[in-house]
Amino acid sequence: MPALMSVLAPAGDVRDLAIQYAWIRMASVPAALVTLVISGWFVGAGDTRRPLVIVATVNVVNLVLDVAFVGGLGWNSAGAAAATVIAEWLGLAVAVTLWWRAARPATRAAVRRWRGRGLRTGWRRLAAMNTDLFLRTATLYAVLTFVTAYGARLGPDILAANAILMQLMLLASYGQDGYAHAAESMVAREVGRRDVPAFRRAVAASALPAVAIGGVFTIAYLLASGPFLAVLTSLPEVTAAAQEHIGWVVWLPLASSAAYLFDGVFLGAGRTREMLVTMLAAALLVFVPALLAGLAWVDDGRNHDLWRAFLLFNVARGVFMGIAYVRISRAGRWLDRAHA
Repeated sequence: MPALMSVLAPAGDVRDLAIQYAWIRMASVPAALVTLVISGWFVGAGDTRRPLVIVATVNVVNLVLDVAFVGGLGWNSAGAAAATVIAEWLGLAVAVTLWWRAARPATRAAVRRWRGRGLRTGWRRLAAMNTDLFLRTATLYAVLTFVTAYGARLGPDILAANAILMQLMLLASYGQDGYAHAAESMVAREVGRRDVPAFRRAVAASALPAVAIGGVFTIAYLLASGPFLAVLTSLPEVTAAAQEHIGWVVWLPLASSAAYLFDGVFLGAGRTREMLVTMLAAALLVFVPALLAGLAWVDDGRNHDLWRAFLLFNVARGVFMGIAYVRISRAGRWLDRAHA
């Protein structure tokens, strides 16, 4: 943990607090992972309401405990970490309860008989898909981690401003990712039925709302970036730094809409290898060169170069997956893995 924080945080009090926070947060990892599995089960069954209940429970409890632990008891970053740990475990309890009520009797009986029976046929395909998704997500988080670590080297004000801008990006991503889950469920249903025309209609029906959701967040940030920042910080230096760079985050939701759409389409169709390849291409062929080119040739501040590269990275994800979508469609291979 100290070695990792030496990359992500500058030396001093910030690093010490970050290490303390991370150690406490590790207690929530098992709960978070199992909750994700249960939420994925609901989404795969076409039920997006129960995952919403789970996420809302975790966030509301986290918020209330943050206020109590940090504002009331003065526990600072340790209190924020403890609040999240408690919220994650409570979220797991809610998720298990909702799943047990929703699962059919046959499913529950299968769970009781699961121990000792081993994995069923198809586990190799499942393992391969999970490997692709793990590597894809690891690549995405490597880019996000680099953005955080690079910002930390530009000073505490930039580090704090970038953390706030990341919160605005994540706020938009929740809405867009939720829509990607809906598209994933629609696409998976049609691929399971082996109905290619219906699959294409599902993709077409998902495209316009995906762009619209990104556009709504972009417009909201254009019109109300000041109030958003005022809610997140009261420090003048941090506010000024965030206002200077918020233009990049304003356009991120709209620029990322194609990436979120195709994430749902490809995952619903089981095309995880293409998701991995396009993510690697966007990171290695766009993000890294764009960042290096900006640092070498563009004289408007290193943090601007960082956010410009990140914006182009998200655009490239959508473009590369769009190219893959056209290629697979022309080859008529969307059903290749439907029953693999």
